[in-house]
Amino acid sequence: DNVMRSTYWMDAGRLAELRFFNLDLSQKYSFKFFASRDGGGDRTTIYTINGNSVSLNASYNTNNLVEIQNISPDENGEVVISMTAGPFASYAYLGGLIISSSNRVQETSGARIASQASVVERAEPETFGGQVLMYPNPYRTGILRIAVPSHVDDTFTLKVINMEGKAIHQENMDFQAGSDYVQLEGLESLPEGLYLVQLESEALGQQLLRLIKK
Repeated sequence: DNVMRSTYWMDAGRLAELRFFNLDLSQKYSFKFFASRDGGGDRTTIYTINGNSVSLNASYNTNNLVEIQNISPDENGEVVISMTAGPFASYAYLGGLIISSSNRVQETSGARIASQASVVERAEPETFGGQVLMYPNPYRTGILRIAVPSHVDDTFTLKVINMEGKAIHQENMDFQAGSDYVQLEGLESLPEGLYLVQLESEALGQQLLRLIKK
């Protein structure tokens, strides 16, 4: 299964956050988490949203998921997921995330939608080693810029990969030392969702960046 071929992971004692923007304030959301590791030991990960927590052991897991339901976005249309290793686990894992929504009972006379302006003000570029690599993220339209921490001439292979593990866009890019970034165009037609941008070269190695398409 493509979802089990790779995973995000981090060391115990650290806290990771996933921030989702521009959610509909008239909806309630459910989040299903999946993680898998072809090995034993305690690999329990704790996922938390708005004080609600669930846990999942990734060791030898092939079909178990955990879910947090009935989550309302905050006033800015955001939901933040925190992720950390369990108290006796060596690492934390996240291999897949399913998000679904449903209408909720209106407590006021009109549902409010998070404005695009508030999302743009709060959007954070993807970073690597303290240096900005990709912006804007979330991405809607126009040019996607990727800053390259390289001081030599180089040739990059860039892929955009969907959550099924399929490369849906690929191109080679020449980079000249002293340039600030490479740029990627023509992604407006991508369906909304989460993607991986893979950037690989001899000098830089391979980097994976998370891209949210709105």
